[in-house]
Amino acid sequence: MLKNRIFDLISAIQNKSEALAVYDTYAKDSQGCTECQNLWRQLKQREEEDLAKLTAELEKHVKAGELSTSAPRMGMR
Repeated sequence: MLKNRIFDLISAIQNKSEALAVYDTYAKDSQGCTECQNLWRQLKQREEEDLAKLTAELEKHVKAGELSTSAPRMGMR
């Protein structure tokens, strides 16, 4: 079983990755509105920065050996 902090980092990375996948589409849909296109590009940039921070933090925990799933499983036989 993963530790909560590891699971949370992975979940946040997934959420940020999914958001990044749609920002280009939103920017294309905003053709004709420079302000909207800029907004989507800015949001994408922030998501990319956040994703980089989350990934770096997860890498630290992986290198520290915290990804191990060798914890005893309760309730399973």
